[in-house]
Amino acid sequence: MVAKTKLDRTFMRTFVSFESDFSCEDSIEHPKGQELARYLYNGLRESGFQVREPQNREDWAWDILLLKDGYQIESILGYVNDSPIQWLVTTHLHFSIWKKLFAGSVKNHAENELQSYCCTIHRLLSNDRFRFIRWYNQEEFDQNVTDKWESYP
Repeated sequence: MVAKTKLDRTFMRTFVSFESDFSCEDSIEHPKGQELARYLYNGLRESGFQVREPQNREDWAWDILLLKDGYQIESILGYVNDSPIQWLVTTHLHFSIWKKLFAGSVKNHAENELQSYCCTIHRLLSNDRFRFIRWYNQEEFDQNVTDKWESYP
């Protein structure tokens, strides 16, 4: 069982919005962004992250999961099309209940891995296929403070 946890995200930016030339075509079988989800998946794998194949998230987005002993990193890729946010990737860190309660060193390791994971996503977005890359922390994004963004995670 994995419990959701709220990190101290004062400085950790794990939400990224951007525009891209990846296809936005609708499909009966899957949500928009399948090609983009595969691109992120392949890049994360090539960078050493043992992520699972992208999964259709109830026909509105794509999930990319990294499962570790005691925690998981979950990225959700969705097509928003609300300028300047065309695409949005939200990345979350979840701990198992036991690790959340009893393992401080696991939390530190997981947070470091989350930062490295987000930096890898940023590197994958740093080419001519992507524009207007904006990183947010979860709290500011949830409060719709979208004018407070940074160009890096």
